[in-house]
Amino acid sequence: MVTPLVVAVLLAPQAARRPAAPNGCVTCHEKLPATTAGGHSFQDWRASPHGRAGATCDKCHGGNPAAADREAAHRDVYSSRESRSKVYYTRIPATCGSCHQQELGFFTDSRHYARLVTTGRGPNCVTCHGSMAVQVLSPGDMETTCSA
Repeated sequence: MVTPLVVAVLLAPQAARRPAAPNGCVTCHEKLPATTAGGHSFQDWRASPHGRAGATCDKCHGGNPAAADREAAHRDVYSSRESRSKVYYTRIPATCGSCHQQELGFFTDSRHYARLVTTGRGPNCVTCHGSMAVQVLSPGDMETTCSA
């Protein structure tokens, strides 16, 4: 017999499922005003597929979510404009591919990837899916994006 509690747990939306252990990035950044974020806010992350799945800031941006102080927590977190950043334009496929291996395999076999690695220009994961995988381009948007 299935109890109501079991049914409620099984049917709970993914948004209710969070990492079991507290994550220092989440604990700190959820308190910051949205204007302090570069490119997206904590609320954007929380509502994204990554946020709902519990993929925390450190998975894409680096850093140490277990660190006790701000400096240690942000060690190895760099601006996306710096080539050493995990979210630097040409490094995004590897960063996304650390979790999305099958998609990375498809992408690395594409002309887009070849252009990205040979010229440093060309689309990457964010071009079509946004910085937190919140979109899939419509045919009209694809035409506009591709012609840019």
